[in-house]
Amino acid sequence: SYASLTQSSAVLSAAQYMRSKGGLVVVAAGNSGASENYTPTTYLIPVSATDGNDQMASFSSYGSFVAMSAPGSGIWTTNRGGGYGSWSGTSFSTPITAGTIALMLAAKPGISSSQVESLLYSTATDLGATGRDDYFGYGRVNADAAVRAAANATAGDSTPPTASIGAPLA
Repeated sequence: SYASLTQSSAVLSAAQYMRSKGGLVVVAAGNSGASENYTPTTYLIPVSATDGNDQMASFSSYGSFVAMSAPGSGIWTTNRGGGYGSWSGTSFSTPITAGTIALMLAAKPGISSSQVESLLYSTATDLGATGRDDYFGYGRVNADAAVRAAANATAGDSTPPTASIGAPLA
């Protein structure tokens, strides 16, 4: 959860390193149900939670640091000790977003993390105030639109470079 990461220089440094290597780090915004004064960062993708009506989940943390939102209320998952149950939290919104990113990369393996992030944001379903806002970020993740956009994206140049020496000939 992002709540425990905000002051961690080690985590932010690791996220920055991951980003420099072409990776993306998706984190849960937290479950305080309040506005957080976390500093936005480009190294993490913090995700808030929506409910079944595409409204902000009452428990979800929010603020200018939020980049995306995803379903996080009444998510069916495995229970500790066996079986299944309905659970809520931004910790469920985060893997939905990360899974969408994985599907995007599977649809077009050659696209860069910057392209993935841009397409993820631009295809999100805008909820709340028009454009990016403190509750939903760029919007609720739209896996179908994001994967379709990724599949149609132009991948970066993956042709290996060649080199030759033209002079001196001898």
